[in-house]
Amino acid sequence: DAMLAGQRSSMEERAVTHSVLIVEDEPVQREMYRLKFAEWALPVNLYLAQDGFDGLVMVGKYAPVLVIADLSMPGMDGFEMIRRLTRNTEISVPAIIVVTALAAPEIEAHGGLPADIPVYSKPIPLGVLKHIVERTLRQSAR
Repeated sequence: DAMLAGQRSSMEERAVTHSVLIVEDEPVQREMYRLKFAEWALPVNLYLAQDGFDGLVMVGKYAPVLVIADLSMPGMDGFEMIRRLTRNTEISVPAIIVVTALAAPEIEAHGGLPADIPVYSKPIPLGVLKHIVERTLRQSAR
């Protein structure tokens, strides 16, 4: 039974072709994301990072099709991580979105974000998040 379960698990992992990375410093938020992604049963490997530095490492390691980033984090914040991701020509992240408690003036005071990165207020409605992930997966499959 254990061998068959392991084989099934291995086959399921091979069916997953896309990765999603969430960069969020709040443990409760990370757990909420983890639970929701498990509930949605989307064909993704979900990775969670607690700051921008860990996020950059995971982008290099897992090549996610979507990065969902907070902006205010200790250590390397989301602003710096996004700057590094968008300036690096060797790394391509098809989609980045920001989920933050910061208001637009606060974001601008930190130097702003690239115009093509959507910003959502915390807490992001989970239906909206699921739609974003599903749309990103469809676009990546093309």
